Amino acid sequence: SVFTFANQITPELGEVFTRHGNGYVIISLYDLGPGSATVASRPTDYRGYVANEIARTVSNSAAAGDVPFQLAIPAAASTKEFERYRGVSSGYSQREYVEEALDAIDASGVRSNPQFLGTAVWGWSRFMAWPPHTNNVFEPGSPQADVLSVLGDRL
Repeated sequence: SVFTFANQITPELGEVFTRHGNGYVIISLYDLGPGSATVASRPTDYRGYVANEIARTVSNSAAAGDVPFQLAIPAAASTKEFERYRGVSSGYSQREYVEEALDAIDASGVRSNPQFLGTAVWGWSRFMAWPPHTNNVFEPGSPQADVLSVLGDRL
């Protein structure tokens, strides 16, 4: 498998990942949208970014020879979907991002796509820093109880 964004699913990649029937891509549904890595996306805007990335994934997968794929959602902080950056609140909860991502997945109909292999969940760590090894810490570093509850109910 390889972790990437939908625009990287090309016929060349498709040939590599379908040649032996055991390859797949994991498509990031986080770190989406315009602006710097330290400005949180509004959850309602984020849902639109997710919907667009899913549509590109489905289209590019088909065009590249039906590449199997997973969709990765931000159950913990990423650089564009986070609760706090350097301790300062974004005004949004990680649960909001997860719910918007799952709403977009459900609305897209992708769950019935035979190439869809399910949802990958980002991330479980003490903290998330970008760039790595800096004090630029995004929180939460791992999914909180309310996010885990949503995932348990909806995955």
